[in-house]
Amino acid sequence: AQIRDGQWEAIDSLDNRQQKLVVVQRTGWGKRSVYFNSTKIFRERGMRTTIIESPLLSLMINQIDSAWRLGIVAE
Repeated sequence: AQIRDGQWEAIDSLDNRQQKLVVVQRTGWGKRSVYFNSTKIFRERGMRTTIIESPLLSLMINQIDSAWRLGIVAE
């Protein structure tokens, strides 16, 4: 897969400039490519931990909890 416009800039910000970064893009843009490539570069440099926060999972858990509180069985 080719790097898209904006992806290299995001990877560069993380890996070379050591900046904090939030990427907000449409579905299919390649956000995963940014954090996978950055993680690979970090590990090649001996850095071991990458934290990726996905609000989607948190949103799903919150929705399930809310459903249960309303008496709706949800998984």
